[in-house]
Formats: sequence, C-alpha cells, structure tokens
Amino acid sequence: EVEEGTEAIGNDYYNTCRKIQTVKLPNSLKEIGDGAFGNCNKLTSINIPNNVTYIGEYAFERCDSLKSIKLPNGLKEINEGTFFLAFNLENVTLPTSIETIGEYAFAGCGSLKTIKLPSKLTEIAPNTFEQSGLTNITIPESVTTIEDYVFWECTSLTNINIPDGVTCIGDYAFSGCTSL
Repeated sequence: EVEEGTEAIGNDYYNTCRKIQTVKLPNSLKEIGDGAFGNCNKLTSINIPNNVTYIGEYAFERCDSLKSIKLPNGLKEINEGTFFLAFNLENVTLPTSIETIGEYAFAGCGSLKTIKLPSKLTEIAPNTFEQSGLTNITIPESVTTIEDYVFWECTSLTNINIPDGVTCIGDYAFSGCTSL
C-alpha cells in the first residue's frame, strides 16, 4: 500500500518487484513514473485513482499477470510502451479524455482482443498495437492518420473500421494481418 499524501511514484520505483500482487494507490497520487511497475510479473490488480494525470513510459511493461485495468478520467495520453508485452492483459478501459496513444503502448498484448478507442483520440503512434491479439477495432472519426506498423502482425485481426477522414495509412500498418 502506498501511503496517503504521496503525489508521485518515481521512475522504476517498483520495477522488478516480482512478489507484488496487488497495489493500493492513494487518492492523492497524481503521477506514476516511467517503468514504475515494469516487470512486476505477479501484479494482478491495481486501482489507479482519478487524480492521476500522468502515467510514464513502460510503466506496466511485462506485467504478465495483469488482466484488466481502468485508466483514470483525467489522463490525456498513454505513453510509449505503457503496457508493452503485458501478454495476459485482456481488458483496458480507456477514459474519453485520451487524445494520444504512444508507440508500443499495447504491443505484444496477445490477450487483448478488443479496445474501445475514445472519440477525442487524434493520434495513434507507430507500432501501438503490433503483435497484439486484437480481433476487431474501430478507428474514431477524429483520427486522420494510421501510422507505420500500428497493427503489424496482428494475426487475429479480422475487422477494422476506418473512417472516411483517414487520409494517410503508414508503411506496413497492416502487414502480417493474415486474418483481414
């Protein structure tokens, strides 16, 4: 349990703490640093308070036991590699406030079958969902570009809805999507 009054968890603070299973974060928390819970492969549960407005790069990288997470309402960005190789992550609830999703944010999340992208989303960075388990996805009207390698090797992807406003699809965006 993180003490009430704590406003930030530093970079790599719990990184490779392989025995942590659950974490209770205080309502006072505003930031989770880069790699803060990276490689915590037994972490099954974490409740992120709504006051959190920043989650760092690779914050939950390789959290193999994490199956579900709800991100806080004030969050505007999912940074690079936030859930990189969190293979058993099945359910992610994104708040409507999300505007950008960084590179590799959900790459290698093989158990992630679907995700509802918020309508304010304007950017999906390269490699965001590469080698994930997505089966179908709808790109919001607010997105105009699908970057390079976004869905690379998503072999289970059978359906994607692309709005008319998308004017650019990057190199290899759908390469290896053998079920499309």
